[in-house]
Amino acid sequence: MKKKLPRPRIQRAFVRWFRESHNRFAVPVRLTKISAEGILLNFPNHPDCLSVWLSRWGFNVSVDWRGVNWDRLISLDACPEPVPGLSMPLVQRIGSGLAKLTR
Repeated sequence: MKKKLPRPRIQRAFVRWFRESHNRFAVPVRLTKISAEGILLNFPNHPDCLSVWLSRWGFNVSVDWRGVNWDRLISLDACPEPVPGLSMPLVQRIGSGLAKLTR
């Protein structure tokens, strides 16, 4: 039997926030899959081929058709970096620059 991996704390916090806040989005968004590797979201009023994958290491918006990835609309890498005073900050690489998230 495969051992179930624990979900990262930041993922649990996102899911809790999403469940409390999803009704504030201008476009309906649905949590499709939650696993130790990440979270899959899609848009109920739009074609199923459009999806969002959130993981500890990145954020991707993709177009998949019949099991084939046709395009990645956006892909942002993220990695945990310790910063004094913050519990789990992320540093995102956008182009050649760095943008530090403080909350």
